[in-house]
Amino acid sequence: MIRMEISPSKEESEVWTREDWKQLAEEFVQAFDQVRLPGEEGWYRSPCRLPKSQYIITLHTDSKSGIPHLHFDCNRVDMDNCLNSDHLIGICAKRAAEEINRMRGWKRTEDRFEEDKARIKKDCLAVLSGMSQFSWEKYSAGLEAKGYKVKLKLDTSGFVRGYTIRSGNSVYKSSVIGRELTPSRIPETWEKMRPENRYGQMTPSERVAFALSDEGKDFLFPWGFTVNGKRYEKMVPGRVGRVFAEESRVTEQSYSWEETSSIFRTAFLLFAGYVDAATTFAQNCGGGESAPDQNWGRDRNEDDILWARRCFRKTREMVATPMIRWSRRR
Repeated sequence: MIRMEISPSKEESEVWTREDWKQLAEEFVQAFDQVRLPGEEGWYRSPCRLPKSQYIITLHTDSKSGIPHLHFDCNRVDMDNCLNSDHLIGICAKRAAEEINRMRGWKRTEDRFEEDKARIKKDCLAVLSGMSQFSWEKYSAGLEAKGYKVKLKLDTSGFVRGYTIRSGNSVYKSSVIGRELTPSRIPETWEKMRPENRYGQMTPSERVAFALSDEGKDFLFPWGFTVNGKRYEKMVPGRVGRVFAEESRVTEQSYSWEETSSIFRTAFLLFAGYVDAATTFAQNCGGGESAPDQNWGRDRNEDDILWARRCFRKTREMVATPMIRWSRRR
């Protein structure tokens, strides 16, 4: 038997009837019959004459992807008792498919392949970037959550030596998707994508944007200020950076730029636990009243967000009073 599979994309065949599928099958048989490839000796061999052979075409829907396609099964001997040639039959089928694409105005197989490969690679990297620690279980689960089917290939020692990703009816090897995603290189790829490694390679503006993004909300960023020649630093989660940015925008509506900057720095010192330094800094800025007493501190059930906002409220009391803007009415 000669067996082949004819599988247009789901979008191309979404509203087809059985007659549409029958028309595609007939077009493929005729296109395949027109393909001629020379042998190694330069002579054209006898063709694989599908139109003059017994064959069965079955319309089948894949149980996992739900994508319909045709299964083609043909007798190896044609109706004239001649043997159908299987010389480079895979290339012949590809040529026939390309002719169908040209006749129907569909995307070329190569173009669709490159688009699918780029999409899968993007999803693979997205799954890696969201992993706090690399493991094949988490990696596979992340891809399967996006609709793919991952099959790991293990050696006798249980180590992963290769894997494939199924998308619809197509299966892609990791080496085809990208060299950086192969089993030997993927741990290094994940290591390079860790936020702390990426953060060190960013410009200052990129670091701020990353800190305020959804991706960086749980990442710890190094913050620090110098007060009276002494450096005060703390690792601050990105979600706290969002609160500081929001509170700064609110502060700008009632305070001058200099006071807003002083409030920002003092609030950070309070948040980091440097109460004495915050009081000293506020006094140097002309404030210092309403300084925290000995009972000042973070409540047991207070999360980072609530604690940061309370630090800002306290700082506004310490640093300055709101500006009063007068307007003259005519």
